[in-house]
Amino acid sequence: MKHHYLSQSLSRLLLTPICCYSARIWHPGILLWFLLIMALPGHAQVYYLLSDNIPVARTDQLRRVDADGIGGDVQIATNFADSPRSIVIDNASNRAFVAEARARTAISACIYSVSLATGASSTFVSSLSIVSGMTIDATNNYLCYLLSDSQPTTSVDELHRVNLDGSNDVLIGTGYVNSPGPISLDVQSNRLFMSDLRAQAPKIVALNLASPASATTIVTIAANSGASGIGVDTKAGKLYYVITDNVPADASQDQLRRINLNGTSDEQVAIGFVNAPGDLAIDFPNNRILISDVRSVLPKIYSVARSTTVPVVPSLLFTPTTQTLSGIAVANGNPLPVSLVSFTAKAEANHTVALDWVTSFETNNKGFLIERSKDLLRFETVGEVSELSSESKALKAYHFVDQTPYQGTSYYRLTQTDLSGKTTVFPAVSVVLRDEAYGVYPNPVINDGRFTLRLDEPETATIRFNSVDGRSVPFQKQGMQAGNLLLRATEKLSTGVYLLTVDERSQRRQYRIVVE
Repeated sequence: MKHHYLSQSLSRLLLTPICCYSARIWHPGILLWFLLIMALPGHAQVYYLLSDNIPVARTDQLRRVDADGIGGDVQIATNFADSPRSIVIDNASNRAFVAEARARTAISACIYSVSLATGASSTFVSSLSIVSGMTIDATNNYLCYLLSDSQPTTSVDELHRVNLDGSNDVLIGTGYVNSPGPISLDVQSNRLFMSDLRAQAPKIVALNLASPASATTIVTIAANSGASGIGVDTKAGKLYYVITDNVPADASQDQLRRINLNGTSDEQVAIGFVNAPGDLAIDFPNNRILISDVRSVLPKIYSVARSTTVPVVPSLLFTPTTQTLSGIAVANGNPLPVSLVSFTAKAEANHTVALDWVTSFETNNKGFLIERSKDLLRFETVGEVSELSSESKALKAYHFVDQTPYQGTSYYRLTQTDLSGKTTVFPAVSVVLRDEAYGVYPNPVINDGRFTLRLDEPETATIRFNSVDGRSVPFQKQGMQAGNLLLRATEKLSTGVYLLTVDERSQRRQYRIVVE
């Protein structure tokens, strides 16, 4: 057994097929991977801003409610902003950044840093302009923010980036949109998505941060509408966005939509559930999308499952007090010591299994234990891999080769250990290693009812033989041949189609058998 580390890009690991090495074909249920910042369900919390709609008063509040929308509704901070507009969470530092929307005649605070533990606030960025959107790059440790010139007919709005310690505030570029709205970051592709709220030509553009001038339109929106909230679902490769019709009394045309990050397959997820859509937040720990209704004195927060088929009716998660809801964000109150981006197992031509995984965040990490199983019930240790760095916010790629894998279907999982000895077990992935494909032969079967079944464990597999109308057909196991199971129906089979169902190693396969 051997292992080594790879310094490679994340894209090389995504969508890697897990297949039988001889046939190189896809196998149902085998291709399992975990895309982009995978977190196990945790104690996520929802943070929200309430505005008093009085720019000269500071009774606005930053509040927190539990993920179920029922318990834990408490005030975190007040008396720090005049017109709070939006919020993003810096999980690593347990703080929130809150943007100020009040027009000013002199340079003053436009972004505040607020401790989620104490509620203490301080000025993080000062400017004369209004911040229309913010997003955090936790991998590279900076905050992106968009300044609006408040002139819909001009495009001198500025996109800035500042380190999370407040240093090195730089101008990335200008001239991308006329009426800047919310922004969201796709770290893996080094792109930023930006909403243009201009009434005559609303849209969403994708900005290549490696070449700031190359902004391309990814979504065109009908006039007099606009994307009031956007969010990149890095795990699924989707951009979610909320379209507002700018008519608070009418919810019929407001929509939640999603589109592939390459600009294809734009689809409606939900419509007609919110009167004045505002922010959108992606809650990865609870596998859902949150959407705010910012209608004055009737604020609401709705929830939609990320894995839902469309269209769907969102569920009401939480109803705040009667102030105006001006921003929402999600924080995982109990983050894992390691954020796993991907984990794949691949059968190689030399009868080995290659295991690759990528992390995007590590803290107090001691290393990983690699385990394998035939049935997902009993696991044995294959090897160990030390951490690349116990503290890291960069992408780290790991590689391990199992030189003596099981034949047939097997399962691999990672167990991460931190410096205090605590462990985190990540979900398993499966792989198939065999010279011949699973299946029944000959097929079609002659009417004497004899056939051979290729499978992993003939001795322990559960097999059912049925006609297409569900009637059970009796059969006998007549022995083994070259590791395959010989079967024979004990009644004469009529010409037609039959179903053979095989359960082994916690996996089910079904075959259609034709009898001639």
